[in-house]
Amino acid sequence: MSDRPIYIRQRSGDRSRALSARLPAVLLVCALLVVNYFVFFQDRSAPPPSLLDLELQQQNDTDTDGAAYEYGETDEPTVFPPAVQVFAGELGPGDRLLDALDRIGLDHQESRRAVAALDKVFDFRRARPGDRFELEVDPAGRVERLEFVRSQVEIYVAARDGNELSAERREVKIEIAPAGFGCIIRGGYRASLTGCAHDAGIAAQIDTLMAQVIDTATEIRNGDELRVVVEKHEVDGEFLRYGRVLALDYRGKHRSIATYYFEASDGAEEDESSGYYLADGSSHERRFLPSPIRLTGERAYNGPPLRPQLHSYRRHKGINYPVTKGAAVVSVADGRVEFAGPRGSSGTLVTISHQGGTTTYYAHLARLASGLRRARTVERGEIIGFSGDTGRTPEPRLHFAKKLGGEFINPLGQMSEARRLIPDDLRERFDDVRSHLDSLLSSVPVVDPEVGA
Repeated sequence: MSDRPIYIRQRSGDRSRALSARLPAVLLVCALLVVNYFVFFQDRSAPPPSLLDLELQQQNDTDTDGAAYEYGETDEPTVFPPAVQVFAGELGPGDRLLDALDRIGLDHQESRRAVAALDKVFDFRRARPGDRFELEVDPAGRVERLEFVRSQVEIYVAARDGNELSAERREVKIEIAPAGFGCIIRGGYRASLTGCAHDAGIAAQIDTLMAQVIDTATEIRNGDELRVVVEKHEVDGEFLRYGRVLALDYRGKHRSIATYYFEASDGAEEDESSGYYLADGSSHERRFLPSPIRLTGERAYNGPPLRPQLHSYRRHKGINYPVTKGAAVVSVADGRVEFAGPRGSSGTLVTISHQGGTTTYYAHLARLASGLRRARTVERGEIIGFSGDTGRTPEPRLHFAKKLGGEFINPLGQMSEARRLIPDDLRERFDDVRSHLDSLLSSVPVVDPEVGA
């Protein structure tokens, strides 16, 4: 066998197929080279601005006085203070302010410092759900300001003073102006008051004033007219609440009354002469209340007026109030209990003696007030028992009688004497106040609920 090498010739078709197999790899390498060139070697600096660009830039650089800056002119860069973050929220049920601050993400120790500062001016045991807060935090996470709001007029603020937080209660200015409303009594007396005043607190004030001089259980009638002027409190132009009743004018079929609030001093100190007075300068508060009945509940608001019966039998006079069982009965004046307990046909009876020789009687009570007994002193308006049907009576009622100088008198007589009079040295100023309030009352529109105006 010969030792010469043997050469195998590759066919041309095989060579073409080999080149075709390498082509995708070659193209991929070329693409990667192009991408690397543009990423790492290409100069990406912006082209020089065109003349239009320069003109627009000059217009944008014009200051508020219309002076344009030359291209290429430089100013000192403006340094803005670091931004303060503001958070706001309110307390939920069972929440503490400390918990609410922690939920925001404030550092716990910083939360404790802020709450401790406020704790010096506010007792957090008084905090309630719905109380609001606003927090300002600097970029370093320090509290700059924490405001805790309980109401429009109760606001506490802790603010940074150097490295410390100092707290105070913010003074809120309350603006007071007169406001008036008027209405015609329709249906239940107290329901009419609430609908007329649109405020339960004002309705209660009116009821208290009326009960001093009018038997609201018997003398109120449909069609009676009421006008009232009250204090309206506002904070920053927003309604806050109603304040004191300043004047009341009631014109009824059975009795009419006008009363005015008079501030005897400049308001800095309490003055015993301050209070409500009638037009003649006598105090609105009388020695005797006009009625021993204090109606409450559904009957007080929606029931018809009582129709008391004045009668005479066995040499004494009195008045029967046909009230439901359990109505509160009050002493009509300051006095001393002479008798309290069962007595024959009068059932459970209370007898009270008053200054000036007057004695009052309250019969057919269901029960006595707790602790009421003979020789005890009672105050005007104090509850002494509750109406019932004890003794000789066909239905629940209160029998009320009044004796003066040993003789029974009509309990529905004239208004009793005033507790005090306007001092002579204040009379002229009172007349000025009354005249001003009368002018306000006369301008109050009266609304009839049945017609809406």
